[in-house]
Amino acid sequence: MAKKVAIVTGSGRGIGLGIALKIAKDLDLNIVVVDIDDATMADAVKQIKALGKDAIAVKCDVSNGTDVENMVKKAFEFGDVDVVVNNAGITRDAMMLKMEEKDFDLVININLKAIWFICKAVCARWVATAKAKAEAAAPKPATPPAPGAKPEEAKFEPSFYPKKRIINISSIVAKVGNVGQTNYTASKAGVIAMTKSIAKEMSRYNINANCIQPGFIKTPMTDKMPEKQIQRFIAEIPLARMGLPEDIARAVKFLASEDSDYITGISLEVAGGLNM
Repeated sequence: MAKKVAIVTGSGRGIGLGIALKIAKDLDLNIVVVDIDDATMADAVKQIKALGKDAIAVKCDVSNGTDVENMVKKAFEFGDVDVVVNNAGITRDAMMLKMEEKDFDLVININLKAIWFICKAVCARWVATAKAKAEAAAPKPATPPAPGAKPEEAKFEPSFYPKKRIINISSIVAKVGNVGQTNYTASKAGVIAMTKSIAKEMSRYNINANCIQPGFIKTPMTDKMPEKQIQRFIAEIPLARMGLPEDIARAVKFLASEDSDYITGISLEVAGGLNM
């Protein structure tokens, strides 16, 4: 029996690593660690294996379609991919009048287009398998079809294929925008809209697609911020603290588990009440 696998992009450190460790431990999943830094990927694989689960590192520029196709191929060779978590993302902040086109394009390509690449590559494989099972289960006609007649398409039943799940990481700033982030907010709002469309297209194949919108989360990036700026952000959060990678990981665990079987096309805010 093939091992159950989750692809987690941007899982070399920070929120992605927290997600990978959580679902490996609590959902008994083996992890495809996807990132661009060899050292952090190697450390992530080591931590996952210490939990008793298997893991591989696949270096991938998620904004490159060829890279993504190669990564997804390796993931399906590694095991039975059940869950995809699209977490990889970047910021290139600047006021709109000073932002360069290359920085707008880079953020859109990594934060949004990359998710389209990955979902398309993974779903193509999931759908092909589901259709093959449907065709195998379809009753054979008693008589061959008339010459030139179009063969009847096999009816798909969800029971032909187990539930698969896509979880895309957006951001709380997708709701109302943010100063200096015309590129980032556009990309993260696009993630929500695209996820809803994927959910509608893929539901007939027993594939759920949902979003998470993190708020102000403690990561290596926020660790570099001045303390006064951090405290200003915290003052706006009703729960009066920064979020932790574990807070996002717990939400991913829920959406990646059977507890969320009847949930698709939603966006879950994990932001301590922050509404920007």
